[in-house]
Amino acid sequence: MTTNTPYVPPSPQEPPREPWRTWVWRELQRLDRGLLVLVLLMVVGGLIMVISAGVPFAVTRFPAVEPLYFIKRHLLFLSLGVATMLALAFWDYRHLLDSRLLLPITVVFLGLLLFVDVRNQIGNLVGRTLLTERGSGQPGEFVKPLLAVYLAAWLSKRKSTLGSPWRVWFYAGAIIATFALLLLFQPDVSSAGTAIFLGFLILLLSGATWAQVLVTVVSLALISTVGLKLVSLVYAPAADRLAAYFQAWKDPTQVTGHVQQAFFAFLRGGWFGRGLGASQGKVYTLPLPHTDSVFAVIGEEFGIVGALVVLALFTAFLWRGYLVAARAPDGFGRLLAAGLTTWLVLEAYIHMGGMVGFLPQAGNALPFFSYGGSNLMASSIAVGLLFSISRLSLTTSEEVSPHAVVDLRGRYRRRHLSRPGRVSAASE
Repeated sequence: MTTNTPYVPPSPQEPPREPWRTWVWRELQRLDRGLLVLVLLMVVGGLIMVISAGVPFAVTRFPAVEPLYFIKRHLLFLSLGVATMLALAFWDYRHLLDSRLLLPITVVFLGLLLFVDVRNQIGNLVGRTLLTERGSGQPGEFVKPLLAVYLAAWLSKRKSTLGSPWRVWFYAGAIIATFALLLLFQPDVSSAGTAIFLGFLILLLSGATWAQVLVTVVSLALISTVGLKLVSLVYAPAADRLAAYFQAWKDPTQVTGHVQQAFFAFLRGGWFGRGLGASQGKVYTLPLPHTDSVFAVIGEEFGIVGALVVLALFTAFLWRGYLVAARAPDGFGRLLAAGLTTWLVLEAYIHMGGMVGFLPQAGNALPFFSYGGSNLMASSIAVGLLFSISRLSLTTSEEVSPHAVVDLRGRYRRRHLSRPGRVSAASE
């Protein structure tokens, strides 16, 4: 005798969970290997230079601290930076499009920058740090890459709602001016100029019209001409640096100050350098050899050849970063990768150009080579976001525009998807 029991389908079995070690290893393999090699070379080279320049500086010109003070602090911030870099590499950068996350971060850092500005004005101080006595925490170092993040997210979300491309250009210009003015009031002329150039470059990369390109170029020329004149009248050190810069172009033998000592360092180094640790300038004459003058120390110890190797590293980083931007899975990723890459390499070019007299001496750090926790952490955050973009570009199927990251002209364009590992034809 049979019983009529209802048929119960078998419950589906959940697939076995992937071990976390397997997931981490797979995601690590998706990171941009060329970018990873370049960053490792910079980190190792920077550690060598901080050891080489930091100990003599501490012994001869900063006797209040122990000889290994700068090395220990650099290792501390380097550990934090690498950990932050890896954490962001496994994070989804698209969370930055959420204003509930990005807006508070922007308000906090702009508020810290405003605090430094107000404190300097009230106390008649000249400084860029939150703590003036020991020099700790420079919010300006974070504000520059933050501008790239904020502007990329703003353009990605607002380009279709504002309508007129000129309205987009105007509002974006107001955002850039706000960041630049807060940096200028520190006073930090070089950072303000970096922010202006970086902001307008992101605006142009977003798909501006030819008229907007022309207006941007003219605006940058006017800002550079008028701004330098005004800054020279208000801020005396900027005037001295400009005078030394123009003097170096007229007659390099008559140049004085920081640029002169950097020239002497390169002359002593020659083509192949005096050898690691053999620099005389870092002991006696170069101002802040472990930070502002580290490229001159490289030139003296490793020669012109060594300096060219460092220049090649950052140039290769520029190429690799733009390649990450070209392969990004969405418009926001493209703008973000291009902006962060431009900022980091621009910092390096300004530092190196100032040491050889090609640009005015500005005091910008050489990313990963100069001692300093704020710049090292900001650079690590930027690289971590680049790794996040490169990793997700191999797993997402979002469509990207073949011509512009964000089309400000409001016209429809046919989109296509680049295959993993291959740059789109328009980007090649």
